[in-house]
Amino acid sequence: MTELPPQGLSTWFEVFNQDGDWKWFPSVELAKEEAQRWRSNGKTAQIQTPAWNWGKDNHAYVEVCIAVSHQQEVDRGTEFVENDDGIFYDFDEHMHRFYLTSEMVEKYGLDEVATKMDDDELEEMKEELDNESASYTHEILIDDVIAYRKTKEDYESTTMTPWGEVWSKTFEAYFNDFPVELYDEPEENAYYSQV
Repeated sequence: MTELPPQGLSTWFEVFNQDGDWKWFPSVELAKEEAQRWRSNGKTAQIQTPAWNWGKDNHAYVEVCIAVSHQQEVDRGTEFVENDDGIFYDFDEHMHRFYLTSEMVEKYGLDEVATKMDDDELEEMKEELDNESASYTHEILIDDVIAYRKTKEDYESTTMTPWGEVWSKTFEAYFNDFPVELYDEPEENAYYSQV
């Protein structure tokens, strides 16, 4: 169901994301400021306005693009990684991880990527998974990316990369340097945790 804008707003702009966060603004400038604030805090953000008055039935939405230059990202302290493939803007947080058995580390040659857990980490992992018999020995901390540019001269960043959307398995595997086949392993061998 579409939420109505505040009383008396005939022109409005909604900043929203897929997590269900939303907020109304009377001008696109204010909406862009808020959307950029969300993005700098690691949230996704889009802006839209319906091209209609609330008294009519023409439900045509217009999406407003949020364009931020690379220099603006740098100036406001956005974390990023730059390599030969492009520029990747990230949360600088680990929102999820893979727990692996030593057999998986050996099978996929993950010695450089996976970290062997110590006794305290193993206990934490078993509590998190509520599984005392889990036989995982290693973890891969997965870096999140919120946007991509091919070069600094590209004015707009995007969530689409040559390896898929930034939240896709193919991109996550590419960016974190492990094979995408890891997702297909049974849970007793490789457990993907989003905690």
